[in-house]
Amino acid sequence: MDRDLTRRILQSIGNPAIEVVLWDGQKIRTGIGLPLARLGIADRKTLWAIATRGERALGDSYCDGRLTVGGDFSAALTATFQGWPRQPARALRRVLGRVARMRATSHEDARANVHHHYDLGNDFYELWLDEDMSYTCAYYATPTASLEEAQRAKLDHVARKLCLRTGERVVEAGGGWGALAIHFAQRYGVSVRSYNVSAEQIEFARWRVREASRRWKSAPTMARPGRPPP
Repeated sequence: MDRDLTRRILQSIGNPAIEVVLWDGQKIRTGIGLPLARLGIADRKTLWAIATRGERALGDSYCDGRLTVGGDFSAALTATFQGWPRQPARALRRVLGRVARMRATSHEDARANVHHHYDLGNDFYELWLDEDMSYTCAYYATPTASLEEAQRAKLDHVARKLCLRTGERVVEAGGGWGALAIHFAQRYGVSVRSYNVSAEQIEFARWRVREASRRWKSAPTMARPGRPPP
């Protein structure tokens, strides 16, 4: 990503005859012929600062020692500034869009990545996830909260941000093992359509939905969906 971003930035300013050396040793050059100079960038933060703030960041980074210049210093700066966009932030968004499209994977690649990561067997994930198999982060409202409480708090936190109301419909991309869909349906009375490509997760989520539906029907006095206190 860093290499591609640097190459696109050089292209966006007219392919000056300079070589950029990133902090990990990668060398990027798009101009024709021998480079007039070599620019060394100390870290990713410096790269982004130069991309978004242009000549001001170049000067600041050079003074701070985060940008080094070897070769014809004056010629390198002249070649760089001549093609630098007047609105670097807008130009960077265009560059990032091109990089993202260039890095995009096919549907087959995406499906293979999901299977490789999630279809390891649910027994493995049950070893360290909570009982509802919630994934990613948790929301610890108190230091003494259990993992299960923190995961439910996370789902309620998301629901509050969405301002869910009974009867609404929610679309979930990447439904995992079904924790969010079931929690939203039971707690908030919304209809959830969840999409996933992991065979293991889909099988587990469908089983949990059937079990939750069976328990719901067998307990008519169960509290109906409502909003938790803020």
